[in-house]
Amino acid sequence: MLVTIGMPVYNRPVELERALNSVLLQSYSNIEVVVSNNSSSDVRVDELVRRYAAKDARVKYYFQKNPLPVIDNFKFVLEKATGEYFMWLADDDWIDVNYIEECIYFLSNNSDYNLACGRCAYHDIAGNLIDKIKMPSIISSNPANRVLEYYKHVKLNGYFYGLRKTSLNRAFPLQNKMAFDWLYLAAIIYRGKSKVFESTLMHITAGGISNDATEMNRNIGANNFFTKNFVGLTASANAARDIFKTGIYPINIFSKIIFSVRIFFTVLSKTIMWDIVHVKRFLFGIRRSKITTA
Repeated sequence: MLVTIGMPVYNRPVELERALNSVLLQSYSNIEVVVSNNSSSDVRVDELVRRYAAKDARVKYYFQKNPLPVIDNFKFVLEKATGEYFMWLADDDWIDVNYIEECIYFLSNNSDYNLACGRCAYHDIAGNLIDKIKMPSIISSNPANRVLEYYKHVKLNGYFYGLRKTSLNRAFPLQNKMAFDWLYLAAIIYRGKSKVFESTLMHITAGGISNDATEMNRNIGANNFFTKNFVGLTASANAARDIFKTGIYPINIFSKIIFSVRIFFTVLSKTIMWDIVHVKRFLFGIRRSKITTA
């Protein structure tokens, strides 16, 4: 079974080489790597990928002459996938050598699961380990409970970079809004169980665009006062509203209302601290400014 690794890349040649090496040296070799260079200004990115593509036919390279919105670049690599299974990999992240083998073997032998991933190890930009995040497998037989369990435990969303069937990835839209990856994974988890392995790791660089709320807001155009200053409330509201989108959650309207309220407060309970910290910093800044000018 062919596995596609989609890599949306931009201006990180050193980290990108590490990411490419990690996928091309996988113990499971039946892969293709779709790389979309989002008009990187650093020419080393283009030179690096062209060099790898010349050496390894599994690397499929696309250069975007006109810069795409960040989420559209994620969509692009998915659209170009020809494998039965698919996963995204950011250009500053990397995976253990047995990552794909563990995931594909499990999914192909457990039809009630539709997502498999390794536990996430978070590193600083120098590659030093910060923490290994606890990510439970989500195994409830009740779809609504799976979604609530996901929202209860998701942090920087290592689940998003797990392996899934390509057809399932294409079944739901990547939405251009705050917490787009949470909304996307919730819809997928509603439809099947998720397995997290302790025996293999996804290595994620903390502070990348998908982990930086301010940067992500800027890139998706969420620049109004509320979305900039109340990220937690915005994420909670987006998750709750998503329940009412046509075709995503096939339940009656009464169930949707109850489910939506439960999701809102589940997400809010884990994100409200983001807003409290932001408000404290804002108020401290005003107070400090008054003291300075007094």
